[in-house]
Amino acid sequence: MFSGRWDDSHPKDKDGNFFLDHDPNTFLLLLNYLRRNDQKRGTSVSTTVPIPSPELGGLLEYYGLTLSFYP
Repeated sequence: MFSGRWDDSHPKDKDGNFFLDHDPNTFLLLLNYLRRNDQKRGTSVSTTVPIPSPELGGLLEYYGLTLSFYP
């Protein structure tokens, strides 16, 4: 999604930063899980996958991460 290929189709703020319009509490679940399991930085920590909810499911589907969370 952020490879540069689709940059023109994503909303941005006045400074050119990507604008992510999601519920902050739901997005925080996603963000914290990804931070704890960042394999590139070698920070893979055993974490519990967040409890599924319609909001989280929609967010994971939007970013194409559903199978990463719930294989």
